[in-house]
Amino acid sequence: MKSFVLVLILINICSCAVNSDDLLKAQALGVPVVIHHLTVGAPNYASGMPVNIGFSNASNKSIKYLDFEVEPFNQYGDPQVSEIGNKSLAKLRFSSMLVQPNQLVGGEFLGYPRWENVWYNRAIYCVKIAKLTVTYIDNDTWEGMPLINADAQRTRGC
Repeated sequence: MKSFVLVLILINICSCAVNSDDLLKAQALGVPVVIHHLTVGAPNYASGMPVNIGFSNASNKSIKYLDFEVEPFNQYGDPQVSEIGNKSLAKLRFSSMLVQPNQLVGGEFLGYPRWENVWYNRAIYCVKIAKLTVTYIDNDTWEGMPLINADAQRTRGC
């Protein structure tokens, strides 16, 4: 059983490994995060739309929090708003674990970090990251745009 779990973990790490070129590019640009998966999931029975984001830490410091500001769009690229609350911009915080330098978070087999019911609107087709705030373990912060690699752009990240 232990070897089976280890194999699943290794498969998960390898299945969606961020290209080292992406990490090097991010480091050269001074960008601490590479996004490799960005999707809006299927709506639930109440039209609640989830967001999934997979990423890697390209910095040389451990990350305590990632605060994503995301915006939804329909299949034609028009901005959308939630039918409940009339909001467009949503703030999503990742805080479930310390993200070590070069660590990949999210993978094909075990899933990606997911935020449920971000908006209520079945017309939402894709999502864009408007801003990312990174808080490191020493409480230093960084704000800006993450590097979004080609895999994320193919997974309905507008």
